Formats: sequence, C-alpha cells, structure tokens
Amino acid sequence: MKNIRDLKVRIRPKINLHFEVSRRSHDKARGGRIASYLTDEQRSHAGWIGASKCEVIFGRVLKPATGFTLLEIMVSISIIAIVLVAVYRMHTQTISMNASVKFYTTAPLLAHGKIAELEITTSNELTDDSGNFGEEFPGYRWNVSIEDIESNFLGTTAKDLKKIDVTISFNNDELTYNLRKYRFVGG
Repeated sequence: MKNIRDLKVRIRPKINLHFEVSRRSHDKARGGRIASYLTDEQRSHAGWIGASKCEVIFGRVLKPATGFTLLEIMVSISIIAIVLVAVYRMHTQTISMNASVKFYTTAPLLAHGKIAELEITTSNELTDDSGNFGEEFPGYRWNVSIEDIESNFLGTTAKDLKKIDVTISFNNDELTYNLRKYRFVGG
C-alpha cells in the first residue's frame, strides 16, 4: 500500500511503539489516527491507564481529549434544575404538613380542655360563647354552641339533654377541628 507509511514514536524511555499512520486526504489535517492500539502494559508504562488509543499529530503523541462537552454540561445542569425544583416542592409541602400536624395535635387537647371547663359549670350557665386562647396559643380560636335535643324516642328525658359543639380554628378558619359531646343537665 503506497498511502501508508511507518512511523516510530518514542513515548517514554524503554517503550518504542510502532504505529501505522494513514495519509488519506481527510486524515492529513489531523495527522492521522493510530492503526494499532496500545496493550495494557504499554498503557500503564506510558501513564495512560484507561486510554484505549491516542492520536499522533505532527509527530507527537498526545493523550486523548478529556473534559466535558457543552452538551453534556447543559444536560447535567437541566437534570440538576429538575431535581432541585422537585426538592423545593417537597420541602414546602413538608413545612405545610408540619403546621397541619401541629394543629391536629394541639386542637383536640384544647377542645377537651374547653369541654372540661363546661362540665364544671352549672346547667344555667351553659350558653353559646367564643374567644381565643391568649398568648399561650396565638392564632387559635374557640367557639362553643349549645343546643337542646329533641327526640321522640327519648321522650321527656330529651328535654334535659344538651348537645355541646366545640370548634377550634386556626388562622381565621384555615384549619378547623370539631368536637361534639352530649350532656345530661337534669336533676
């Protein structure tokens, strides 16, 4: 073959590699590709662990090109952006759920406390009322509604039975909790 000539390249002392370089027109500008590949032993001596081939340009041996392309960087940045948006949404949802869980843990305790206050009052003092819990529980409000029970099944006993509804709300009724209790107020 008359377009191929032999080229000897000295990479490091004690290692002489023999490459065949093509001289076709499209390879002239790049200096040609190596026709034979390095063995593992030659690669380790040359310091090119993991490299499978190298280029010969103007009689010099170069390591393969390393680094990232613009496309690879753009893809990785877009993946990171998608992941960060998902993490941000999950974080805000966790904060919202934390406030909700705190309310649904505190509200039953406050409602049972308000029911306990109503149980020590006399039947004449039971009226509808509302208010807040002060500085101890800012943003929490309570509302008590008391109704008479009418039931044909219970007969005259129903006139002494009261339905007590306690509603605990947080941040202007953003979250609400209802507790209902029946109380016998007759003698």
